[in-house]
Amino acid sequence: MNKVLISIIIPCYNNGTLLFKMIDCILRQTYIDWELIVVDDGSTDSTQDIVRKYTEKDERIKMLIREREPKGAPTCRNIGIKNSNGKYFVIFDADDLISDTCLEKRVAFMEANPDIDYASFPAKMWYANSLIVPQYKDWGKTWGVSNDCVDLLTLFLKGDYPFTVWTNIYKKKSIKNILWDEKLKVYMDFDFIILGIINELKHKFSGLNEIDYFYRIYNNADNICSSFVSEEKNTSTIYLIDKTLDLIKKTKNFNKYKQDFLYFILIHYGRLLSEVDNSNINNSNIDNYLNICFTYYSKFTIKQFQILRFIMLKIKNRIMRQKVIHIIFFIWFEHNRYFNIIKINIQSKLYHNNK
Repeated sequence: MNKVLISIIIPCYNNGTLLFKMIDCILRQTYIDWELIVVDDGSTDSTQDIVRKYTEKDERIKMLIREREPKGAPTCRNIGIKNSNGKYFVIFDADDLISDTCLEKRVAFMEANPDIDYASFPAKMWYANSLIVPQYKDWGKTWGVSNDCVDLLTLFLKGDYPFTVWTNIYKKKSIKNILWDEKLKVYMDFDFIILGIINELKHKFSGLNEIDYFYRIYNNADNICSSFVSEEKNTSTIYLIDKTLDLIKKTKNFNKYKQDFLYFILIHYGRLLSEVDNSNINNSNIDNYLNICFTYYSKFTIKQFQILRFIMLKIKNRIMRQKVIHIIFFIWFEHNRYFNIIKINIQSKLYHNNK
């Protein structure tokens, strides 16, 4: 393969003790034509010192310090992309790991498919205290694996991520007009991916059956719901929903995609209801959230949301509330799926009868 530079962009904040493991993975790559750009978000620990030691040993490694507002990963990623020199780029997290052939296989796939703008590769999550990273056939969700014929917009609007940013490799010139939204405090990857789909970037799944990215999760992590529902993050989510609905208005199937997006809206609504007795969330946050639903969705849909709220507030135990919400969501989603199957069958019969 001819020399093709790939840029690796890693935003980092107070994570040097894990970042060095990712950098060591990059140094072991079978593909050597890379540059690593670590964008530090104002770390107050030893992160910057750790990265500087690497930059002194390998000129392919660079460190940039975020020197403008706002603080956050989206800003750092924009800075990294702007300062990258590669034909392709990847965005990794500081506390994850990659396989030794990750860059080689990603670049080779893009070079073999010059008509696409980005591609996805298999990834799995693994627990931080585990000494063994998962294999392709191991139990658990595998990101970056699906059929190229799927409607990506529908999947993401429903909150069903077939891939995410760290599973992907991007052609830099294809992304020049797509920026990370620096206003967002949550669901940043979702927004960036939706922008790519709306802008009709050409995507392809690699079809490989080997994990090349290992997403680290923590056994003692805070409840996933509570990490989304602070007042600041809820305000950010309302902004995202308004923005996303405006984006899908530009598509030919707005009514369909608006209905698909209701799944995502409901998922976040469930998080709010789960944490309503948490100090980070209160009834006014839920009222603000419902207001946007009144703008785009039917009174019947809003009534369903309000009934769900009434039921949940009667359950005082948060863990029990979360379990009930999961059951209700399962019934809701399965009912809608079953209803759509019936509707499609009826439409198909009517079509054939009228031929």
